[in-house]
Amino acid sequence: MQNQEPLSKDFKSAIVISPPIELSIQIQEFRKKYDKAFVRWMPHINL
Repeated sequence: MQNQEPLSKDFKSAIVISPPIELSIQIQEFRKKYDKAFVRWMPHINL
């Protein structure tokens, strides 16, 4: 087996779960209070 270079993280792409738009207002109200990245990112869960 050949030596392989270690893998590095790629911050240019992601796989996420995005909630239905109907829940956005409620989720954003909660995030505004508790999520410091509220302004930067849409509501999502990273996989």
